[in-house]
Amino acid sequence: MLLKKNNIVLLEIADKAVVQIEACEFSSQFFRGACIGSSGNQECDNHCRRVPGWYTGSCKNQNCVCACS
Repeated sequence: MLLKKNNIVLLEIADKAVVQIEACEFSSQFFRGACIGSSGNQECDNHCRRVPGWYTGSCKNQNCVCACS
């Protein structure tokens, strides 16, 4: 019984961590160009790094998404 209780706690912690990561991402409205493939990923990353407080970027569903970590 104790094992099941620990699993529930771990799932709750993992669920909260995912929510925090998602809250730290936004789709860039100012990125211009095709956000496809490795060159698009690199351009998106460079674009996002120019914004203070945002440290990385990548293409997701052909949109440039910036993240704070």
